[in-house]
Amino acid sequence: LTTREILGLRPPLHTVARMLNPLAAPLSVMGVFHPNFAEIHQQAAALLEQPNLLVCKGEGGEFERIPDRSVALYGISDGVCWQDSWDCLYKTGSEVKPERLNLNHFRAVWEGGEEDRYGEAAVVGTLAMLIKPVITRIEQLTALCNAAVTAEGIDGLTTKLKALMPEYPFECVLSRGNWHRLGGVVDGEYRQVSDNISHWAEQESQGDVDTLVAKYMGMGYFATRLAGNTHYFTAPTGKDPQAFMQLEIEELQEVVDRPLVERDWFPDSIEEFLDPLDYPRLEPEPIGRSHYRFRRFTPIDKLVTEKPIGNDTHRKLQRFFNDWMASSACESEPFCRHWVLALREFADRDGETRINAKPVSVFSGQLPDLPSADRLSGAELANAVHGYDRVLGYPFAWYFMMLGSTASNYTLADAVLRDQMGAYDYLPKRDLKVLREWEAKPYGV
Repeated sequence: LTTREILGLRPPLHTVARMLNPLAAPLSVMGVFHPNFAEIHQQAAALLEQPNLLVCKGEGGEFERIPDRSVALYGISDGVCWQDSWDCLYKTGSEVKPERLNLNHFRAVWEGGEEDRYGEAAVVGTLAMLIKPVITRIEQLTALCNAAVTAEGIDGLTTKLKALMPEYPFECVLSRGNWHRLGGVVDGEYRQVSDNISHWAEQESQGDVDTLVAKYMGMGYFATRLAGNTHYFTAPTGKDPQAFMQLEIEELQEVVDRPLVERDWFPDSIEEFLDPLDYPRLEPEPIGRSHYRFRRFTPIDKLVTEKPIGNDTHRKLQRFFNDWMASSACESEPFCRHWVLALREFADRDGETRINAKPVSVFSGQLPDLPSADRLSGAELANAVHGYDRVLGYPFAWYFMMLGSTASNYTLADAVLRDQMGAYDYLPKRDLKVLREWEAKPYGV
């Protein structure tokens, strides 16, 4: 690299050095001095299978936004190349950066004593560029869900997902329904007044629920709710059971829920107004067409290793994955074709956001009961557990289903182990090893 001092030009190794990512960072950023080099860097990174990248012509060839100039962005998000162009943040020449750096000025800006519009715009603009490759995929999925028609069914939605992200072999493995959330407000002709009853009630009441009830008494308005199904799509990304992408898309139908207000009904709070317990409900008549809504896109391997999951939950979940990899179950289809993770965010006592992750079987139809440890043993128990595995479609299924059930079913593991200690040998050695480790330290998910 020091040959630049001799030649007066950057040698090719300067370009090579910018492409290095020795620690396999999930996002690489680089600035170029010549705009024509940006796309070349992008394509080179794609050949090197860099998952996420952002290149732009920056200040002095570095990755720094020049506020008074438009910028062309060349990026990679989850392995997919894209381009974008942003306008300048303000008119060229309206703000001029200092010719010389003044550390006292920098300190004064940091402490709030002085302003530097050029510098602040450069910082904010650079941070905005950093966020771009992270949200691009979410924007694409959101747009896909908004444009998709539910009448085309899950097959149609799956086809669109594969066209958007051909690098992920997504399949819809589970649909969970029979849930609902608050909807909006419609008039007597079912014309929309608001699509969000919570925001509407807060605005209309001005903090006084009695005023809200009196204002809309006798107007014939209705509260609605959203009846939903969550469709889980999974795509394996590696050999480990936790190496998969999980995509959740909601299918929502707005339905009439109840009269907005009733005579002789006086809720004590806005909360009771929004979701009253004892209140006449109506037949859930659909309003408009059903629609899709993007919910969540999760790299499960990163969730398990990086996200702040509750300590006990994390330990059990990691052991669940380890048991799968150590058992004969891993010889079948990938884990994500048989299980998904039901994810729920919550705040702990310190106010930190954590995630509860619970494995859920994707078996369609009525799950069979686990074999009875009280009535069966020996050859009968062997036939029962193997038959259970055949129904669910993969080896050692009874063990993993037992871990996700109530502790009363743990007697099944004890019964199988008693058989193995006796004259029976119907478990593969790797499964027996997993079962004995569970016996020494039982757990469930």
